[in-house]
Amino acid sequence: MSPLKTITFEELRERNENALTRVNYTPEGDFSILTAYQRRRVQQLLTDRAHLEDLASTQSQREAYGVEQWHNQFVRLRDTETHPDSTLEGDELRQRIWDAVPNSRFRRFQEAFCHPHQFIAPPFKIHEGNRVEFTGNPDFNVLSLAPCLVSTDRIPEKLAEDLGLVELEESDRSHPYERLKKKAELQAIARLKKIWESAVPLQRRHHRILAIQQSTTTVNARYPSVAGPGEELAGTILYTREEENGREQARAATEPPRQLSVQHFRSVYSAHRKTFHEAKAYNREIDQLGKLQEELQLLNTQIDREWKKETPEEDKDRMLAEARTLVARGHKLLADCENKYKVRADDLLAGLTELGPEKHKQRISASLSKMVAVINRLQSRFEEMYPKGGYNEQDQMVLGTHITRNERCMRQFRGHVQQNAPVLDNGLALFGGKPLTEPQVETQTTGVLRRMHIHPDDLNGVQLRPFTVYAHRLREKRSALGSALRARNQHGAKDAVVQMHVIGKFQEVRTCFEQIKQYVIDGEHIPIARIRDFVHHMNGLFSTFQVFPDHIVAGYEGPFTHMRDELERIEQGLAYYADRDVDVGTRAEIYKSLKQYIEQFDIEEMATALS
Repeated sequence: MSPLKTITFEELRERNENALTRVNYTPEGDFSILTAYQRRRVQQLLTDRAHLEDLASTQSQREAYGVEQWHNQFVRLRDTETHPDSTLEGDELRQRIWDAVPNSRFRRFQEAFCHPHQFIAPPFKIHEGNRVEFTGNPDFNVLSLAPCLVSTDRIPEKLAEDLGLVELEESDRSHPYERLKKKAELQAIARLKKIWESAVPLQRRHHRILAIQQSTTTVNARYPSVAGPGEELAGTILYTREEENGREQARAATEPPRQLSVQHFRSVYSAHRKTFHEAKAYNREIDQLGKLQEELQLLNTQIDREWKKETPEEDKDRMLAEARTLVARGHKLLADCENKYKVRADDLLAGLTELGPEKHKQRISASLSKMVAVINRLQSRFEEMYPKGGYNEQDQMVLGTHITRNERCMRQFRGHVQQNAPVLDNGLALFGGKPLTEPQVETQTTGVLRRMHIHPDDLNGVQLRPFTVYAHRLREKRSALGSALRARNQHGAKDAVVQMHVIGKFQEVRTCFEQIKQYVIDGEHIPIARIRDFVHHMNGLFSTFQVFPDHIVAGYEGPFTHMRDELERIEQGLAYYADRDVDVGTRAEIYKSLKQYIEQFDIEEMATALS
């Protein structure tokens, strides 16, 4: 099922106006001359329009905050036309004020979910040189988002469902107005703000990538009656990026204010893979645009040099044919683009397609000028892509660093479990049947846990999903180990240790599968043997029972054996192709099938289901 498209208020207004036009209604027209059907239809459409404008209004959000308090504490930029201490006015003044708001949670939330005409800022003073100073020097990363004026058509349906802002019924799929209405409920908007305030940047002073965490006491106090992010959201990723401009805005003379789009990723691995897909797309686009730019430049030079009055007609025909072919290919490449420079280049190329059989020098000169403009637009796109690629590489590094940190934390915990499990077989007084007082039992228990070097705090560094799922299970089993030791139950203690070890191994399988998914993104350059060797290493972890091999835990042996068998099956399949001469196309199909196969496994669900 394809994701729902978020319909904007402008689109709904346009639909409404078009429907009114179809029934011959104009505000200045004579209503009485319309037919009975037309009058009923007009009344319905005007009622719909009134409901739509109510839905688009942010008045209810101001009322929920407190209208007087809102006006005392904040300034809506659209209401600021002039300022007595500024030489700027209108859009220039508003832009200067907004530019003074630092890159922060407060600013980026509005760029993501508010229309520019609803942007707000704290009260301010303007000094010489139009320098803006906000009253009280507020910390924009701590400032509450409660007063921000969210426009519900800025909230994508998928994001609203992912974050639990709304529950969309099947009937809502064909009713964009109903979807907007659900997203406009004050509780949904407040939950969005609370979740955003509960998210922390993965990189200091940067807010492109946020990890949702449990709400702090401060955030709970701001939204006391609003449910914060639960366990299912904790550790998931909010990824913001600058929106492409859109085809109409791209043709505008002035730059529109920056707007951000937001994606939600249920695991840090998914967000990380996204950066590899982006890098591949950037490289492909640079290659395609570079080739187009080069061919346009060559054709431009050729026509400029060779198109003379005495040039044979067949040569002119050939150059015109080449121009039309090249322009058609360029138009196809740029047709669906929304980036402003590519849209403008595409418009110019569309003009070039008007080249007919006429071979007037004036027409050719105009076409040459357009070709130069196309090249300049493409060069602008290249210059824009360089920092974009830089941001993507930076995001990739940040996410990769956090993944490595979480993986290392999990691996160390499992390593301590495996290395120190024999402590339970070292003739402990706890299990010797000798009478012990309660303080003695507690002392013995504490000593055993200390010698095993596994403490719940060792998992505090695990903050991102899916690692949080495994960390939660490990904490449970670590607690069960403590309870078994205090009960002087050696069998129960061994159960807990084996369970922790198996949970840790399942987490390693998840890491293995994610590494395979990352490999196959660039599958044409990754030999099958490399992936086979990686899976072979993982198989080594499952080839034997490494902790208490004679101690079988009910409910764990089956899933463990099943996962071992699946890894063996994957390795055997890869081994079949690894020593064969497989072309790139076949290898791509193999990797596609492998990815589909491993995506069938919900490792977190399997780990959670372990009793």
